[in-house]
Amino acid sequence: MREALFIKKVKEFIALIAIGFLLVLFYVSLEFVFLLSKVSFLSCMTLSELIVTFSNSILLVIIPIVLVLGVIYSTSIIFKEVNKLLIFVKYTVLLLFSFAFIFLIFSHIDTFVYSSFNRVNIAYLPLPVRIFVLLCLFVISIFFLKKNVISLFIFFCKHTKIISTLFTAIFILGALTFFYSLHKYGSYYVKIDKQLIGRLPNIIFFSSDELESERMGIYGATKDTTPNINEFAKSATVFNNAYANAYTSRGSVVSILSGKSPFTTKVIAQPSILMGKNSFQHLPGILQKMGYYCADFGPYDQTVPTVTNMLDGFDEVNGVRQYSSYNSFFGRLRKIYPVETYFLRSVFFNRIYEKLACMCGFMNTLSINIGIDMDTEPARSLMSDHEIIISVIKLIKNTDKPIFIHLHLSETHHDASGVATGQIEDEKKYIEAEDYRYDKALLDMDNLFGNFIKALKDNDK
Repeated sequence: MREALFIKKVKEFIALIAIGFLLVLFYVSLEFVFLLSKVSFLSCMTLSELIVTFSNSILLVIIPIVLVLGVIYSTSIIFKEVNKLLIFVKYTVLLLFSFAFIFLIFSHIDTFVYSSFNRVNIAYLPLPVRIFVLLCLFVISIFFLKKNVISLFIFFCKHTKIISTLFTAIFILGALTFFYSLHKYGSYYVKIDKQLIGRLPNIIFFSSDELESERMGIYGATKDTTPNINEFAKSATVFNNAYANAYTSRGSVVSILSGKSPFTTKVIAQPSILMGKNSFQHLPGILQKMGYYCADFGPYDQTVPTVTNMLDGFDEVNGVRQYSSYNSFFGRLRKIYPVETYFLRSVFFNRIYEKLACMCGFMNTLSINIGIDMDTEPARSLMSDHEIIISVIKLIKNTDKPIFIHLHLSETHHDASGVATGQIEDEKKYIEAEDYRYDKALLDMDNLFGNFIKALKDNDK
């Protein structure tokens, strides 16, 4: 009798795993379809690479679910509370299905029509109304799915042998992929002979978006828009014939930091990212191994390494400490599955966390803390240029190690203009207003550059 009860519980455990697998398969598939339906970081991948990435992404989500269910079931057996716990787990799975159903409505319909969530009408409704709509949909989805989920559960309980065989095959393939990836990415790093390292100078890349040389005082503009840079240039090398490697900030910055052509890395414009060995072979990665403290500050949606998938090179990004494959579990996982973890991170923060934040009315807090982009990760993405310089100066004061800093300012970008086309009828006045704004942006940038140089001198850096 006890043996029969145990077999029954094992079948129910397998059935719950199967339901969880279906849920993950369903949601991850929709995310893949969405990204493949437009230009995305998946666009540069071959069919075989897409299949491997898709399969690994599902495994990375389902394995923790299996482990959690295993712990719950083991605990329930020890404390002889199997039936109560089984009911709890069943309804938890049902709630997860309902949760996914809601996001299918409010997330995927939104993303498939290529709009941002805050343009959907419900986002403009008062917060109590939004919460009421959310709860109503949640209740409706539970009633709608309850019968179907239970039917699925019963079906899987009757076919546990087939399901067990299928899962075994999936996990064997997953294990083979894991060991292949472990070996593959382990060979991507650049080896450093530390015995050859002498004195380490501080290295800084200071850049700003959309600088026009003919408008900068240092290059002969009539208005002196760059007094601090002019002073710095007296003891520096000034290049008069330099060109960007790409027509976008992302392509140019990645090329500078990696020393590779955009046609080699395939990172030319948003939303392309670094993949394979290119994610690990770059200047900050080499410098970090040599003993540098590496930091990056800039506009989150364009140039920072967490968006471009530049891995194991920076100790912090926009003030947020970064995972390293040398000292954290997540870092090692990201080393083995760099594209998969990038994909799942964007799914969670952009499609789930962002939508929930908007529904529940704390989108402003969300924007300040993590930023909103296709490739979102927790980093303070909406820092102003002034805040970036303050953070960099603080880092300079508090770090004893040799430093490598890449900082990229964005307020010289023409889109930062407060004057929109059509607001000024007189074209001449419009151009004058734009010229004034741009010259002021150059002066502001130059002033921040001066503050930055002063901080380096004051701290003997």
